[in-house]
Amino acid sequence: MKFTAPATLLAASVLSPLVSATAYLSYCQVSHSSNGNDFLIKVQSIPDVSKSSICGSSDRQIRSSAKGWSINVKYLTCDTGKTTPDMQILVKLDKQSPSTQRTALFNGLQAAFGSQGFNWNANQCNLAGIPT
Repeated sequence: MKFTAPATLLAASVLSPLVSATAYLSYCQVSHSSNGNDFLIKVQSIPDVSKSSICGSSDRQIRSSAKGWSINVKYLTCDTGKTTPDMQILVKLDKQSPSTQRTALFNGLQAAFGSQGFNWNANQCNLAGIPT
């Protein structure tokens, strides 16, 4: 009797995950003030393994993306939920148009989440009424 095939299958199933979780944008609010635009972003479905590092990674990647668009990051705060797989980011951006700011912000988040993935739709982040 040959047991190599079942052992190989078992090893393969243990080494490669069957489902890859993707974080997604659950909330976006944009407000304008005299010195920039505030983006309040909520992201859901962050795996526990990413919670300890995702805020630092998001901070770095958002700042890097904004710099590439000549956007000033006035401030950025990030918090991950203690009991839920959520993250909240509040960032104030100045310079460039609101749509360019939104693009830079989400490019930074996509870079932070990397291969795990980050799903978002620009329509979720309504810029109506925000001066350009």
